[in-house]
Amino acid sequence: IEQSASIPPDHISYIITTTSGDTVSGLVRQEGDQLVVLEGIDKQTKVARSDVKEIRPSKISLMPEGYKDLGEKKLRDLLLFLTEEAPPKAGGK
Repeated sequence: IEQSASIPPDHISYIITTTSGDTVSGLVRQEGDQLVVLEGIDKQTKVARSDVKEIRPSKISLMPEGYKDLGEKKLRDLLLFLTEEAPPKAGGK
């Protein structure tokens, strides 16, 4: 329910400040001498490591807020759905 209470290490969002003063935030992956910042589903920004002034982890989870508003039953149903094993695919594969 509290998304930012415990963030898995592979889902930590980072805030990057560049030497020119720009900031970008999101999931960070390394590609050679560049950082690829995944800011959203269809948005990524590449930043040269030499242009990075500061990089720090965000204290806020990427997960949306508002789960408390679902109510106990809907929240339980959602958690059950997310943790339930997927049914076998048709055709035995």
